[in-house]
Order: sequence, then structure tokens, then C-alpha cells
Amino acid sequence: MAQNIPYNLESEQAILGCVLIDNEIMVALSDEMKVQDFYDRRHQIIYTAMLNIYKNQMQIDFTTLIAELQIKNQLVEAGGAVYLSSLIDAVYTTANIADYIQIVQDAALKRNVIAAATSIAEAGYNANYDSAGYIDYAERLLSDLAKRRRTEGFTPIDSVLENVKNIMLANRARDGELNEMLHDRYEKLPLFERLDEITLGLQKDNLIILAARPAMGKSAFAMNIALNAAVNNVKEGTGEPINVAIFSLEMSQEQIVQRMTAAQARVNLNSIQKGSLNQKEMLLVESANDELAGLNIYFCDQGTVTVADIRAKCRKQKASGGLDLVIIDYLQLINGSSKTGNRQEEVANIFSKYDKILYIIYREVAQMARELGVPVIALSQLSRKLEDREDKRPNMSDLRESGSIEQDADIIMFLYREGYYNKNTEKVSNLTELIIAKNRGGVTGTIQLLFQGEYQLFTTFIGN
Repeated sequence: MAQNIPYNLESEQAILGCVLIDNEIMVALSDEMKVQDFYDRRHQIIYTAMLNIYKNQMQIDFTTLIAELQIKNQLVEAGGAVYLSSLIDAVYTTANIADYIQIVQDAALKRNVIAAATSIAEAGYNANYDSAGYIDYAERLLSDLAKRRRTEGFTPIDSVLENVKNIMLANRARDGELNEMLHDRYEKLPLFERLDEITLGLQKDNLIILAARPAMGKSAFAMNIALNAAVNNVKEGTGEPINVAIFSLEMSQEQIVQRMTAAQARVNLNSIQKGSLNQKEMLLVESANDELAGLNIYFCDQGTVTVADIRAKCRKQKASGGLDLVIIDYLQLINGSSKTGNRQEEVANIFSKYDKILYIIYREVAQMARELGVPVIALSQLSRKLEDREDKRPNMSDLRESGSIEQDADIIMFLYREGYYNKNTEKVSNLTELIIAKNRGGVTGTIQLLFQGEYQLFTTFIGN
């Protein structure tokens, strides 16, 4: 007996009609809904056109929508002008947009499950699969579905803390308790006061590049900045805490919060990860968690994103809860956009494919900072070519696509630790240089830091 494919025509029409009535809906919609969530081919085409108009920062209305479809030669396939006009009539009230989205996404999930189940069933008849291979195949399909089902918005830090606590307690129960470690909580040193003196602080719409070779601690330093910003800064005029958005493309949000906890509590990260904490350390961790839970820090740890994805999430956050600082860890893990402009086409024959992608990403991130009016700190890997030099202290030329970065970035900073390369150095082994190589609004210079790796914490070096 034939079965009906899960979809809801009326809800799909209502979503598109809501956008035509109220463009602000697109801020959230562009992040929450994928083209494939729509079943009707007409609606897939229309929604794609709406996304293109939105990404170009134009008003989505009847006229611009028809123009976009005509450019793509898809107006007839989308149902024609009469059908587009009818979409507005399908909307009773825009207040129900969340319900329409839920209905459409539930139907899309069912279709995905049906497709996965069909593939799993067909694979069961494949003689090339043994039982273990077949189960692995089925698990991979279902795992991909589960990942797609995850919320694609930001996760607030207080939600992540509960996961971290559960992980820690589970590991503690497994590994047992270690001998007590005696140490006191360190006083904060004026690292960020010194940094603010040189850079004049993180200015609105600035793009700040923080670059280093692996193992220099750039992720830890960025998280230190995030913590300092969230703890010690408030919005001008309102006195409200600022909002920090962190895109972690390499580590999970739980791993990041574990590192923040270590830095805030001054407790060994390895002990936190294992849950092997003595009573004193447990009290420090609990106190740190209470402090962190009160901060407006939000995470997105999707492994695969484009600059357009990041921009959409940030727009949504700024419109709903406010946004004051964005951190991206790190640029080379961003997927390249397929969108190219005239200037980007000019460089196509000059740069390698990889450099061209990076060029586009750097430009798009810089544009995003300007559009959002918030500072964006973007981490970047340095070229491994510097490993071949005797002096491995980084400079501008070590940045991939350095010409674009020099042009677009407002501040460029490098982290360098001689002790990493030279174990026999007479300098303090964890002495780290924060090299401010470019500062559009102020002076350049070097700040000497100490990297306490066990705490994932940078402090100001006070010495000779």
C-alpha cells in the first residue's frame, strides 16, 4: 500500500509568506532552516532566492524576489508571479512562524529517517558487507542524522557547564581521587591593561588577527580574552554585561569550558578532565563554575561552517540578545564560500586555490566585522615555512595570503615562545612573546607573557 511522503504544503507556503511580510524573520530563518527542509521544489527554489537576496543585504519583497528568479531563469519553475503573490495570502499571522518552522522541520526529519532506513535496508542485501561492516554503515547514517538534528544556534555557557560537570564526575568515579595538590589561587596580573594600552582596547568593527604556529597557545589566549571581556566589561550606557560569541571549529564546547574553568579556578586542566580533584580543588572549580555561569558567553562548535553561516548566527544573536565580541577559532577551518565577486575573480589566476579561498574568507570576515559593528578576533595558523628559518619569530610574510590580511585587519598579533624550539634557552621556558605587528589605531610592540599550560592561562611576565 502506497504511503504519503511526510510534508506540509500549507506550512511551507506560510513560512515563505511570512518572510515577504516581515523581513526580520529571515534573520532567524536563515540560520534555522535549510533549503532541503522544504519538500516542494517550488519552495526550494523560492527559499534559495530569498537567501541570496538576504546575503546581498537587500530587502526581500515581491519585486526583488521576481528579479532574482528571473536572473536565475527560475521564475516559471518557482510557480510564476501569480503563485508568489499567493504566498502572502497563505499567512494568517506571522506570530505563528515558529510553529510553521517546527512542522516543516519535523516532516523533513521524517523524510531523512525514511531515506536512511531505505539505504540501510538495501545495504542489508549487499553481499560485500559482513555483519560488522553493515552495522557500522547503519550507525554512520544514523549518526549523521543525529548531528543534523542538533540545534544550530549558540549554546550558552551555563548549559555547557552542566555537561562538563557530568563528564568530570564520571571520570572522577572512574579514576579515583589523586593526592591533594597544595596551591593558592593566583592573583590576576595586569596583562589586559597592558594590551589595552597598546591597542586602545577592542574597538567596534575591528578585525583582530591572532596567529601562531601550533602549540603556542593561541586558543588559550583567545579564551583568556573572552573571559576578561565577559567578566570586566559592560555595555556603554546600560551597564549590562557584554555578550561574547565563540565559534570553535576544532574543539567541542565542553573542551573549551573545561579550559575556561581551569583558567578561572587555577586548577590543573588534566585534573579537571579526569575528575581527579581533591576537596580544595573541587571548591575552586565549583566557585569558578558559578562565576562562569553568570557570564554572557555563547558557543557554536559545529565543525563545518562558512562565513555566511557565522554571519547569520551573529545577526540573529545581535537582534535577539545583543552581541559585543566574536571569536573564531580558527580561520583555516572555515569552509570556502562559492560566492565570488569581480575583485575576487581578478585574483583567481594569481593565487593558488587554497590561497584564493583564504583571500575570500579574510575579506568576508572583515566585512562581517564592519556590518555587525563588533570586534571580531579571528585565529589563524602560520605557514610552516617559518620552521625552516633559524629565527622562528613570526612576521607578516608568514601569514597565508598576507597581502589581504595586512589590508583588511585592524590589528595583527603573533604568539611566539622560544622555549618551544630551543630547549636550552637561558630564558624562562614558558616565556611567550605577544607581538603586535600591526595596529591601525595605535602603536606596535611586544608584551612578554608567561603561559601556564596546566591552567591554560596567560599572565604578564614580571622579570628582568
